[in-house]
Amino acid sequence: QWYQRRVRDHAQPAQLVSMTKGTASKGKKNHKTHTMCRRCNQHSFHVVKSRCASCGYPDSKMRKYNWGDKARRRRTQGTGEYWWWCRRVIAGWLLITYIIACPFTNRPHALHAH
Repeated sequence: QWYQRRVRDHAQPAQLVSMTKGTASKGKKNHKTHTMCRRCNQHSFHVVKSRCASCGYPDSKMRKYNWGDKARRRRTQGTGEYWWWCRRVIAGWLLITYIIACPFTNRPHALHAH
């Protein structure tokens, strides 16, 4: 048929197709697109665009969208290292301090139970 001949004539041979999705294409990915952001400290700063994909640096306002509820929860107030440490101490997970009297001097001192 005429349509079969047309497909056969325009089909490329397998020898000319060199680019694949596998090992051959992985070797071409040797340049960095993203690096560390100096504001949010994530690996999201686009080198060519000079813009962070996570926080929007160097824009003065932080990048946030209403559809990104989980991302907003991750970087909201009270999620930093200091607040997390304070919450652990208050809850008693990290360090439990008892105020007891010294048997020798009868003065109160702290006993740290780890």
